[in-house]
Amino acid sequence: MGVMGIWQWIIILAITLVLPFVAIMLNKEKPGITRSQYIVRVIGLIVLGVAMGLLSEMGEILALIGGVVILIASYFSYAFATLRLNNAGWSAWLTLVLVLPLINLLFIIALMIVPSKEQEAALMEA
Repeated sequence: MGVMGIWQWIIILAITLVLPFVAIMLNKEKPGITRSQYIVRVIGLIVLGVAMGLLSEMGEILALIGGVVILIASYFSYAFATLRLNNAGWSAWLTLVLVLPLINLLFIIALMIVPSKEQEAALMEA
C-alpha cells in the first residue's frame, strides 16, 4: 500500500469517527421522527447508495461525485438515527452503535420496531 493508500484510510477513519458526533451534536435536542418517517428515510438512503454504487462504475469523475454523495448520505443516516432515538426516548449517543459492523444492521431494525415514547405512554395508560 502506497502513501496515498494510507492517507485515504486515515481520511475514511476520521470521517467515520467525526460524522456520528456531528450528527449527534446537531440533532440531539430536536424532537425526533416517527417509525414510518425513519423507515421511509432509510429506504431512500438505500436507494441512493445503490444508485451511487452504479454511478461509480462509470468513470473516475462520476465515482468522485458518488463518493461525495455517499459521504453526505452517511451524515444523514446518523442524523436520522439520532432523531429516531429522540422520538423513542433513548439516548442520542446510541447513534454511535451505527459505527459497529453487523450490529448496526440489528440496531437499524430495532429503530424501525421500537415505539415512540408517546405511543409507549399511551399503552401504559390503557
